[in-house]
Amino acid sequence: MNKVKFTVLAIVAAFATTAAASDIEFHGYTRVGIALNSEGGNGVCYRLGGADADFRLGNECDYVIEPNFEITMAKLDDKSSWGFHFMPKVYKRWQPMGGRDLDTLAMWVGQVYFFGNNIPWLANGSLWAGRKYWDRLQLGINDQFVENEDSESFGVENMDLGFAKLSFGVGLTGNQPGSNVGGQPPPNEGAPDQADLGARRFKIAARLTGIQTLNKDSSLQIWTALYGQSRDEDSGADEVDGGWRIGVYHNFGFGAGGNLFVGFKADKNTSFSGYDGAGDGRTAYRAFAQYGVAVPAIRTSFDVLAEYRVAVPEADGADNAYWYSVGARGDAQLVGPLRFLLEAGMDQTWVGEDGDANWLLKVTPALAISAGNDPWSRPTFRFYYTYAAWSDPGVLESGWHSQGTQEAFGADAKSGSSFGVQAEGWW
Repeated sequence: MNKVKFTVLAIVAAFATTAAASDIEFHGYTRVGIALNSEGGNGVCYRLGGADADFRLGNECDYVIEPNFEITMAKLDDKSSWGFHFMPKVYKRWQPMGGRDLDTLAMWVGQVYFFGNNIPWLANGSLWAGRKYWDRLQLGINDQFVENEDSESFGVENMDLGFAKLSFGVGLTGNQPGSNVGGQPPPNEGAPDQADLGARRFKIAARLTGIQTLNKDSSLQIWTALYGQSRDEDSGADEVDGGWRIGVYHNFGFGAGGNLFVGFKADKNTSFSGYDGAGDGRTAYRAFAQYGVAVPAIRTSFDVLAEYRVAVPEADGADNAYWYSVGARGDAQLVGPLRFLLEAGMDQTWVGEDGDANWLLKVTPALAISAGNDPWSRPTFRFYYTYAAWSDPGVLESGWHSQGTQEAFGADAKSGSSFGVQAEGWW
């Protein structure tokens, strides 16, 4: 691990020392924090078992460091530019991550790809090949990627068709289900055996974006993908069923009245894509509505999100799994750099139409000190307190999103709280 870490740092240092002589763009995102829980011990986070996401304020028990370096190597007379993108990455949970030893801030490569931008013979689109974050569509206050195809990939983005922009790509995921999904480092399991080498999962994705509808600030998007596997039947590698997804999303722009973003998505057996698809032959249907408005006169913003998902199993007689979520956040300037934030969210899950619902309520007030007067001014330092209550002991997710939370408050506990400091910024 140390050799890998030092190698990445050496590359970053080389980029930094050549920045003055090269056409290089440097941007990124980082969040860090520390916290304790009210019973004593490390800070914890809360997610309901069976839920696809959780509300994020005061609930991000991790470090994320993603500096991006984009070097333009050539600019042609046709206005196209060609170059290389590199992003080292650190991701560390405060809790254990499935046996991964990340007590130190270990670094690996998150993105590395070559690109060509504004290429006339691709309708002024972009071309890439390598490891890239692509096909990402994110909701705000619960930090959920409703679309995400991070992978080793090749594709074309934002070809201008006049009425819309077309993007498509082909990606390869890990050799076996569950390996290196979601952009996280794989467990240290040694070299793959021959069966691992005999299969590779792939995806073919396409989307149309920027389809103008009601006014210049309103637009429609359509996202699609197919998932499959290239497999040598004699290798002994496990067979993985194929899958698909389709999403239709619309943003309604109301000017000073804010924005309403609504969407519907259906997908089948796409869990091996690395994010929130339904696996094991299930078909999932989800709908959401997200509204946000900024009031510049009082330097305040409001956001509201509601989402519903049902997963329908393939087997006859099996029960559907449901998840419903609703939450809101306000962010207001008090005086100077001081801001006050308040977020509250409720999640419910149940199995079968008449099944008993489990629920999680989370409320987080925070005092922030920000580099500017607006809600999005960064960097920001948030001093927060999170209170959570849940329907019954044991209903919180046992995975790494809320691992150890129930144990921190006791086997019979149905509530708990955390407090801490989080700093966040992008540039």
